[in-house]
Amino acid sequence: MKIGCASQVYFGQGSMEEVISKVAEMGFDGIELEFGTNRLTAFEGTKRAKKLKELCDSKGLTISNLQPHTFFITLTAGPWQIPMQEQKELLFFKTCCEFASAMNVPYVRVQIISHTYGPLPQIVVQKAPDSPVTLVTPSLMAQFTQGLNTLVKAVKIAEDIGVTLGLDNHYFLTVMDHVKIVKQINSPNLKLFQDVANATLHGEDIVANVKACGKLLVHSHVKDRAVFGNKVSGEFTDESVVPIGMGIVPWKDYLTALRDVGFKGFLSIEGNAVGYSTDETVRIGLKYLRDLSKELGA
Repeated sequence: MKIGCASQVYFGQGSMEEVISKVAEMGFDGIELEFGTNRLTAFEGTKRAKKLKELCDSKGLTISNLQPHTFFITLTAGPWQIPMQEQKELLFFKTCCEFASAMNVPYVRVQIISHTYGPLPQIVVQKAPDSPVTLVTPSLMAQFTQGLNTLVKAVKIAEDIGVTLGLDNHYFLTVMDHVKIVKQINSPNLKLFQDVANATLHGEDIVANVKACGKLLVHSHVKDRAVFGNKVSGEFTDESVVPIGMGIVPWKDYLTALRDVGFKGFLSIEGNAVGYSTDETVRIGLKYLRDLSKELGA
C-alpha cells in the first residue's frame, strides 16, 4: 500500500520545499500538496509548480494530488451573489488544474457543501434600517444544488485540461452520497476519495463504502479519532484526532477491503493528533500503516 503525507499537516511549519524534504526523509512514498495557500499560491505560475515537481522527483516522492482550499459552494448572502462566487471558484479551480497538468499530477481533490458537521438552517438576516435589501443565507438544499451545478462545470474544465477530480467526503455529505453524484455525472474525469475519520465520525461503515466505491475509489485520507481515552496532556473527546492506530477506525478491516477491491491509490496522512507534535503524529501513522500493510500483504 502506498503511503503519503498531506503537506497541510505542516501548515505554518516551513516552506513547501522544506516540507517536501522532511516528508521524503521520513520515508513516505508520496505527498499531497495544498494549493491556494501562501506556500503555493494561484498567482505564482506553473514555473514554480514544475520546480516543486522536480524536487519531489529528485527525492523519490510521488505527488499524489493537489488539495485546493475550495468547496465549490457559496455561503454569501443573496442569490445575486452566487454567479459571481461561482465564477471566482471556477477560475481558481481552472488554475489548480493547470498546475496539476504542469506537474503531471493525476488528481485534484474537490468538495461540495460547506465545511460543517451538520445541516445548516436557512437564516434570514434582518435588513439594516437604511437598507432596502434583506440578506438571506442559502439553505442546505440550495447549497447542495449550487455545489452540484458548479461541480458539473468543474468536471468539464478537468476534462478539457486532462486531469481527474477526486470527490472528497467531509462532514454533512456521506461517501454514499458522493457515489451517487459521481455515477450521475458519469465522467471518466470524476472519481472518489474517502476520508476514513470523517466517514467514521459520520457513522458510516467505511468497509461497505470501499465495496460500494470499487474502482472509483482512487485516494484515501487517513487519520484517526478517539471516543475516549486520556494522555498526560488531557482528555480526548469523540472529535479528537489521535495517532493512527490509537482510535476508533478499524484499520485492519479497512486495508483488507482496499486490498480486495484492488485499490492502487495513496493512503494520505492528514490531521494533527491531540498532545503529539506533527512529526510524532505522522511517524506513528506511517509505521502503523507500513506494518499493517506488510501483515496483510496489501
